[in-house]
Amino acid sequence: MDKSISALNQFKDSLNNKEEYGNDGFQFNGLVEYKVAGQTTIEVLEVILIIGGFEPMIKLDIYEKGIKITKDDFHLDFNSRFANTEFDFNSAKPSIIITGKNSPKLGNYSVEITEI
Repeated sequence: MDKSISALNQFKDSLNNKEEYGNDGFQFNGLVEYKVAGQTTIEVLEVILIIGGFEPMIKLDIYEKGIKITKDDFHLDFNSRFANTEFDFNSAKPSIIITGKNSPKLGNYSVEITEI
């Protein structure tokens, strides 16, 4: 979990166009690349990154404006305390990569978010 929290903080520090969201969060537009079962779905969504507080997390598309990546078909909330969820920071892009394992909804999946 410490690795995931570190990755979230590195990602936050790499953001150039973030706006404050509540007391502990930031919001920005992100290019979201979702990979599930050999299929890739890409969409620009509003991303909320919550760093402070008890549970660091990422929330996608909280106002449900997405057309391809929706709550009916994909996970939109990612929490570092979930044992089957890991966050990794890619400093080359920069981006955050979320890896989920054994999800009852999706199986194994990965999500890469890059600020746009």
